[in-house]
Amino acid sequence: MTRNGGRHLLEAVTLCASILTRYKRSNMKLDEAEVRALRELSEKYQELLGEGPNVIGVHSNVPRNQPSVTDMVSPYESPVESIVRFAEKTINLQKPVTTVLEIMNDHLSYVLRAKNTHTFYVDPVNGLLYDPIHGVAAAVDESSPIGKAMVTGERLTVAGTLYLPLIYEGAHIGCVQSPCGRADYHSSTLLDSSLRIMCAALKNIIEAEKLNWNKEKAEAMLQMATQLARDNLEETVLASSIMNTVKSLTESARCSLFLVKDDMLEAHFEDGNVVTMPRGAGIAGYVAQTGETVNIPDAYADDRFNREVDKATGYRTKTILCMPVMYEGAIVAVAQLINKLDLTTESGLRLPRVLESGMR
Repeated sequence: MTRNGGRHLLEAVTLCASILTRYKRSNMKLDEAEVRALRELSEKYQELLGEGPNVIGVHSNVPRNQPSVTDMVSPYESPVESIVRFAEKTINLQKPVTTVLEIMNDHLSYVLRAKNTHTFYVDPVNGLLYDPIHGVAAAVDESSPIGKAMVTGERLTVAGTLYLPLIYEGAHIGCVQSPCGRADYHSSTLLDSSLRIMCAALKNIIEAEKLNWNKEKAEAMLQMATQLARDNLEETVLASSIMNTVKSLTESARCSLFLVKDDMLEAHFEDGNVVTMPRGAGIAGYVAQTGETVNIPDAYADDRFNREVDKATGYRTKTILCMPVMYEGAIVAVAQLINKLDLTTESGLRLPRVLESGMR
């Protein structure tokens, strides 16, 4: 072999070693084509050594503990093995959403040949695209690339970032954001199969969490109804118990209870303060007079909202849900929820009937 030939081989092996080191440092796995090439190289290397010392004259001097090319590719998984393992990890409904999303992000980073892949799903409470791992949310509209991919259902690449919509049985449930991701690196079958498993698993886990949350709400409702049915509770204690339970059930930041007493409202607040006011004052007064449920998504856009309360407390009121509490056809109280996360939950609509069952 000429001197140049040996130098070229050494340069090629050095470059290969450098690339493999970078793969290991970046936690990147070898793809099928790379593994095949390295295995073929390993076979040629073993054949060369197997021809005896007359070939290169150093057979007896090769250290036995020298790593082979085969050792380098041991972490490799075939596409089928990768898909099966991915499915096994994501179908476990006992895992929290964040754990499943981390598994999905790692797998898609391998498939897309990228790093820092993020998965967003549509939060059923607020309707936003949400990534709970990184605490990032985006609107489901075309104001952002991820929102546009979600709305249109089309794959987009913007500024080097790949966006993949997640669609399950016609429903848009999320979107993948992958900086430097390449949808064409592996076969389309591998990517499409990964996304299908991902959509099904994500949909199932979200539904399971919703069922679990509804169960917790139902248990809290039952506990509150039991407390309301007791006749020996002092009024302030009863009001405090109602406010805490209602706030938990409706996922509100704050709750106030206004007891109707003749022409006055007796407002009970979470800090223990009790304030009396005319029955027709403010939003609670309007509900006390009309018996209507008032749902205000933007408090500052409603003329009935008293901004002086926010100025005095320094608190920012965003949403208000105010509902009457009825007993035998009469309004006996008004529950006012501040900054409620979900203004239209079925449990929230059942709440007045639960309150009514105990106001006796």
